[in-house]
Amino acid sequence: MRWLAVAWLGMAGLAAAGDTRAEPWPWGALVLARMDEGPNDPRLEKYLPDLKRVFGYRRYEIYGQAWGTGPANAESIVLPTKEFFVKLRPRGEGNRRLGFEFFRNERLLVEGEAVMPVSAPLFITGPEYGHGKLVMIVEIRDVAPKGR
Repeated sequence: MRWLAVAWLGMAGLAAAGDTRAEPWPWGALVLARMDEGPNDPRLEKYLPDLKRVFGYRRYEIYGQAWGTGPANAESIVLPTKEFFVKLRPRGEGNRRLGFEFFRNERLLVEGEAVMPVSAPLFITGPEYGHGKLVMIVEIRDVAPKGR
């Protein structure tokens, strides 16, 4: 199974080599949501209205963020911290349906499936942590990370 995945990724890379558009890649952030007062992380500005409406916390800060290990059309791992990460797997052709698994170390916390259009974030509720709750934001972005 692994050999087929590697071969497929190689062919996808060759096919895309002549294409000048950037390939969509997953990006993720592990966010700590808290009830205490204080400034919100400015990097979360575009997500704040939805985060506050959905989760109801007052303050949100990024605990870690990372690009996925592969493009959105292949298996990818988003590892914003050493402790928490999300595995993404494509489900079906062309409709951006992704299966996801949210882990703490090697322990599966949440799994599911979602349709992930470009620039539409998925919020995954995590465990209580410290004096708040963790939320994983996963988004497919229409640009590949620099250095890839």
